[in-house]
Amino acid sequence: MAEPVSPLLYLPFDPAKSQIRLICLQPSQSNNGDGDNIICNLRLADLDDKNCVYDALSYEWGDPTNTSFSVILNGEETSVRQNLWLALRSLKDQTRPVWIDALCINQRDDEEKNSQVGQMGRIYQRASRVIAWLGPEDDEIAGASTAAFSLANFLHGTSVSTRYCYRPETGFWRPYKYPTPATPSRPNVPVTYQNHGWAALHSFCQKSYWSRLWITQELVLASCITVKIGQLHLNWEALEYIHDQMTNSKQSSGNNQRLDYYSQVTRSNEMVGHLAATVPLKILQHRAARQTIGHEF
Repeated sequence: MAEPVSPLLYLPFDPAKSQIRLICLQPSQSNNGDGDNIICNLRLADLDDKNCVYDALSYEWGDPTNTSFSVILNGEETSVRQNLWLALRSLKDQTRPVWIDALCINQRDDEEKNSQVGQMGRIYQRASRVIAWLGPEDDEIAGASTAAFSLANFLHGTSVSTRYCYRPETGFWRPYKYPTPATPSRPNVPVTYQNHGWAALHSFCQKSYWSRLWITQELVLASCITVKIGQLHLNWEALEYIHDQMTNSKQSSGNNQRLDYYSQVTRSNEMVGHLAATVPLKILQHRAARQTIGHEF
């Protein structure tokens, strides 16, 4: 990313406090008729202040040579890389302040960078929500992203009564609760390569975002995660639920001739194995361990 045009953008930190800077997106960017105009301000905040409420952005910095994009930061035009510009545009309705490393840290000040990097674990842990930005929707992936997110949200449901659970002996997800007069019958969902949603979910888990060096720390420490692709969003709990259902069911099934038969027919075991081998598995495992025994990553 090109460095900010003026170091005067950055008010100095109080060394006696655990301060950070936060981005406040101005609502005028979505109301002035210019969809490409992103206006934001920086303000100081203290991590020790219980009233310090913010989100944190987790994203790929992207191509360092692509700095033809800019935002208006504290009244000054500031160059940013394309992926950050796209992320900011997708957050146009964001009302809560956001912490973004490329803009909230003075990239020209090595001493400040070292100090703020030392606080990054706490910054992500302290955030009300971490927004995992995987990039924009384009014509090539829009349908796949929609299919993956729709499937994950559908299986996770909005409550226990609308949730699905995985049955490895059949290779199907079935409604968690059997139909009643109050809850009409719903179809089972097979785990097959022919199901566009499963193939799309597998592709989603292969995105380059997951291979970032810092991604594990950023997401493992987060108390709440929203995954975003363009204007699509997915709560992390849905991914955790699907992972737990499929891996736990597979482990508990043991040697099951019926399971082996259905797996050969539907290739469901193969699909489960592919999903379990994706990059986010490590993050899911670390988060589960941290939540279970409270260990620090």
